[in-house]
Amino acid sequence: MNSKKIIKILKQQHPRGYRKRELFATFNLPKKEYIKFRKTLKGLISRGEIIKGEGGRLTIPDENSMFTGILSISKIKNGYIPHENFGNVDVGGGFLNGALAGDTVNVQILSNYKNRPQGRIVDILKYNTKLVHGTVFFRRGRHYLETHKFISPRPIVVNMPHGKKFSPDTIIEAEIIDRGRPSHPVFSKFVKDIGSLSNPNTDYSHIVDKFSLRDEFPAQCLLEAEELEKNTDFNNFENRKDFTKLDTVTIDPDSARDYDDALSLKNNKDGSITVFVHIADVSHFVKVNSAIDKEAKLRGTSVYFVDQNIPMIPPTLTSNLCSLLPEKNRFTLTAIIDLDQNLNVTHLDVKKGVINSNIRLTYTDAQAILDNGEGENFTLLNDLRIISAKLRKNRFNSGSLNIEIPEAEFTMGNDGVPSKISVKKHLKTHELVEDFMLLANRVIAQKFSENDKSLMFRNHGKPEIERLIALNGLLAQLGDYKPLSITQAINASEFQRVLDKVADSEARHMIEIQLLRTMPKADYSLINKGHFGLNFEHYCHFTSPIRRYPDIMVHRVLSDIQDEDAGKIASSSTQSEITAMKAEREYNKIKQLRYLQELPPQIYSGIVNGMTQRGLFIMLEDILVDGFVRAEWMKDDYYYFDENRYVFIGRRYKTTYRVGQKVQVEIKKISVIKQKLDLQLVD
Repeated sequence: MNSKKIIKILKQQHPRGYRKRELFATFNLPKKEYIKFRKTLKGLISRGEIIKGEGGRLTIPDENSMFTGILSISKIKNGYIPHENFGNVDVGGGFLNGALAGDTVNVQILSNYKNRPQGRIVDILKYNTKLVHGTVFFRRGRHYLETHKFISPRPIVVNMPHGKKFSPDTIIEAEIIDRGRPSHPVFSKFVKDIGSLSNPNTDYSHIVDKFSLRDEFPAQCLLEAEELEKNTDFNNFENRKDFTKLDTVTIDPDSARDYDDALSLKNNKDGSITVFVHIADVSHFVKVNSAIDKEAKLRGTSVYFVDQNIPMIPPTLTSNLCSLLPEKNRFTLTAIIDLDQNLNVTHLDVKKGVINSNIRLTYTDAQAILDNGEGENFTLLNDLRIISAKLRKNRFNSGSLNIEIPEAEFTMGNDGVPSKISVKKHLKTHELVEDFMLLANRVIAQKFSENDKSLMFRNHGKPEIERLIALNGLLAQLGDYKPLSITQAINASEFQRVLDKVADSEARHMIEIQLLRTMPKADYSLINKGHFGLNFEHYCHFTSPIRRYPDIMVHRVLSDIQDEDAGKIASSSTQSEITAMKAEREYNKIKQLRYLQELPPQIYSGIVNGMTQRGLFIMLEDILVDGFVRAEWMKDDYYYFDENRYVFIGRRYKTTYRVGQKVQVEIKKISVIKQKLDLQLVD
């Protein structure tokens, strides 16, 4: 079969393309030629000359099938490149064309399988990956580098200094010297010894390297920040509304590193209420295309670890100029929201303003005032609490999802190892602040999308059908649940129905986790798609510009400041947020494992939160860290995973383990290097 003839037919621009059989029929060939025809098609698809799209329809690639991006490599050693419209485009190992994670590449989309675009790397535009960190192991006469982050499915050979020995947990830096052919190893050479993974003080540098976090600001950024500090006059109210006479409260965690939101309230004579949501005017200081702006765009978000953080903008701004410090004038972008007696929004205005926060509270302080029912700030806090409770009730009645995942709270010792880990206490004052921030984000997204503003939305898509089917199968084994709708008409209220049924059950936390796993990750886009979890038709991020770049973008739109490449920024900000979340989780787990290493042998209470054919995933209740029990370690029977019933069951005695079930375990082995916690069930 001639490839040119196939391409010629496809170039005739059939509006939807051809299925294989349809295309074959156009050639009037005997049926015995179909196998050769399919082989020819396979070659054309692999070379990117034709594209296999939705429903298996074949078309000629157009300009929209090509794009440029940064390559990442997943744990299963497949590549993916973020795309501003399609999410991640997957690139199998055979289509990487020698590229390493971090490289800037040209990608061609080849097909769309189950709404997951598949592509191939056409060429490498820039070799960004030169220095890598990892540990060394020896095999078959060669030293190999096990990198902290996956950079290639190919092995990485490292030339080590002659006679130099390293323990398995020694971190080294190596330089890529020869990428070799796409099917051959990558070659590197030793540069320097960084430290040992057994040392808790290397945890930070290890995570920074693994996730390519930018933890140092360029000199020009710092110089710009110094100039801003010298030249900013907070007593200059020109073109700003004066809110300094309002009682204004900031409520933040005890360990808050920046203060970017504050609240004021005004009770009107007609019974209506005016809420002032004051947000730090970061866009006033972070000018488009300034050195600070370029660096903030690359970072996308701040990263918060349990004992330190990596800010998105220089500390001079986060801790001073942009921080709504008590008893100091500070610039804000203030959402002025009028509510009627039923808390329906009747008017919204957004003004550049100046505040002087006169009430600085932590969540704990505010909760104590409300619990005591007295104090000089009680009236304001109580009014805010009453409104907050009504807003929350209205939101849940409208179908918003109420998920409260417990968080670990760390008390750090001086040696980089936690001295205590506990479950963070959830306070009503957390909800109070959250409710007003959600209100501002929602009404701003709604109003300014209606006014054709090119706003950056925070979208949360509906779960995929396959995931809903799997979730229904799991829920059927956990109790008498009405099945969730297996259609795109599903909304968050159906998920909430499940949670309401287990409100007082020990399994609630595990079911919350399963519901979260069913839902896709939220993302940023210039196209409004709604927020499934909150059940909002419009939603954006307006309230945290100190730590999120999309919030700065929203502020600029509201201030009529033009910014280019907003679509690309939406995509990169989504990826930055995912990377930061992964880095924070991994850092937390390392510290949790170090904490467990220091404890004497003991029995822990855990909950089964997942299972595979290999064994059970167990979360330790008080420390909130996941471990694993292998099936072969369960000596009282031969256990297997029944996928249909979603249970782990013994063949002989029929002892059964289910998701959400409480168990007693002891620690078998801890590997901080591999972040593995092996557990043993205790009878």
